[in-house]
Formats: sequence, C-alpha cells, structure tokens
Amino acid sequence: MRTCEKCGKTLPLEVRRGPKRRKCADCAPSRPRKVEKPRVKPVAAPQKPSNCVEATRIALRESGQEHAPLGFAVLALAARIDSGEEVGAALASLVKQYGASMAALSPQASVDMDPLQKLLSGDELAVRRERRPG
Repeated sequence: MRTCEKCGKTLPLEVRRGPKRRKCADCAPSRPRKVEKPRVKPVAAPQKPSNCVEATRIALRESGQEHAPLGFAVLALAARIDSGEEVGAALASLVKQYGASMAALSPQASVDMDPLQKLLSGDELAVRRERRPG
C-alpha cells in the first residue's frame, strides 16, 4: 500500500493515466482542468453585397437574355454569391456554375460548341468511325 507523503494516510488504488498521486486528496486536492478552446479559425463576417447581381443584370440586358429562363437562374446564382452565406467549397461551386451559365448565355455559345458536343455530333463521329481500322 502506498501512503501520503505529507500526512501518512493510505492512498487508494488508482486506475487512471498519468503519474500516481503522492499525496492524499485532503493534502493536495485535485485542480480543476482547463477547458480547451476549439481550434477552429473564426470566419470573417459576411461583407455587404458586391454588386454581382447588378453586374449580371447589366450583362444579361446587353445580351438580350434578361428574361430567359437561364438568365433568371444566373441571377439567382449571383444573389447567392452576394449573400455571403456560402463559404469554402460551396462558394467555389456557385462561382463555377455561374461562370458556366454566363458562358452558355453569350452570343457565341451557339456558334462555339463544347468539344464534347462536337464529338457527339453525327458528322464528326461518323468520320472518325470510317477512319478507324478494322
């Protein structure tokens, strides 16, 4: 049996981590543990809207797509970007979709097809099949 170094009382058996007690609870009471603060970085407060909606509205008006269904979708994306509620990957995804939607609304979008669409168009695919040996 172990005894307290200060008063000589017998110490109870310990089942815990760390160094064993050398003094009893009366001679050396336990100290309250410090509560660890979470290690999360604080997020900056959302800023005022950056006028992405207004810039989008002007671009849609110039291209004549302001009342098109995709135009309304792009305005909704711009409003979500301006809201400041989205952070990290969600914001990156919104911006990526916004850029793709704006590109689809441009006047050249109908002229310049996506490379995959070019490949899937019947004529080019048929030409590639004929070139293939066997």
